[in-house]
Amino acid sequence: MASCLLSLLMDLPRRALVVLVAGLVAGLALCTPAAAADRSALLPPSMPLTVRVPVQDTAIRGNHPYFIDLLQAALERGGQSPAIVSAVPLIGSQERLLRYLEAGEHIDVYWVGTAPDRERRLAPVRVPLTGGLLGIRLPVILPQRQEEFARIRSVEDLRQYTACQGDQWPDSDILEANGLPVLRINQFHVMYEMLRAGRCDYFPRSVIEVYAEVAAQPQKSFMIDETLVLAYRYPLYFFTSRDNIALNRRLEAGLTAMAHDGSLMALIETHPTTSPAFPLHRFQGARILTLTNPLLPQETPLADRSLWVPFPGVSAPIDSGQKTN
Repeated sequence: MASCLLSLLMDLPRRALVVLVAGLVAGLALCTPAAAADRSALLPPSMPLTVRVPVQDTAIRGNHPYFIDLLQAALERGGQSPAIVSAVPLIGSQERLLRYLEAGEHIDVYWVGTAPDRERRLAPVRVPLTGGLLGIRLPVILPQRQEEFARIRSVEDLRQYTACQGDQWPDSDILEANGLPVLRINQFHVMYEMLRAGRCDYFPRSVIEVYAEVAAQPQKSFMIDETLVLAYRYPLYFFTSRDNIALNRRLEAGLTAMAHDGSLMALIETHPTTSPAFPLHRFQGARILTLTNPLLPQETPLADRSLWVPFPGVSAPIDSGQKTN
């Protein structure tokens, strides 16, 4: 059989043989991991780019629509070819999803808070998706503990209480680095169950995600303490795999343009998911507890003020050397 194939190849015209060999080489190139990950560089200009993102606990974590809409807008601003965001239902921890992304499996983009390890493994798009408001935290508490939390005036006071946080979230490391006790929990919905059961005392959530989350709880047994704010510099980025260079650059171009022309801030203020946090001036007079973030990468774009949303009573930028109260 091999001899027959060789004979057929020898009978082909020289030009046809060159085209055939070139096609085989191109096909093999598409099979490499890097080429498979950087799919956007291989598509014809007229073919829509499908960008896969994970969706989990959509009934509870009501912030997904904002990030999906922002991703779609950034793709449109950052490139000429059409793009479609495809939500992929996935079950797994945050670390598992990061591994999928790192390997170029199942998903192409994931939005998470940054940390040095994540920036080593993955490619961040260093435009904070919520203007840095991920690090502005309001405690979710049980209503009967409102007066107790009203007496908290310093980080030292807060050290008497235990926070619910994700087992693999950098937030847990940040709180613990500031001497705050943390109950680490693997599943998101369990955190609210533990808070309800009294296993932890408060659940610090970002000002731009807490309102949708609490509203989505089946039992209206929680309150948001708007008079106490935990503040630390903690940008939330879109991440891609390190091989998906074209997609990463397209998102960077789109998000940078949106940040500089004000459309990113406009989306944060008006999107149904994030708009309940505004206007921010209503937090004027809140007790601000400033925390250090020892995980803040050196590459964080602190100098570009157009990327950060000012919050009343919080100096900007808060850097990794900031002292706690």
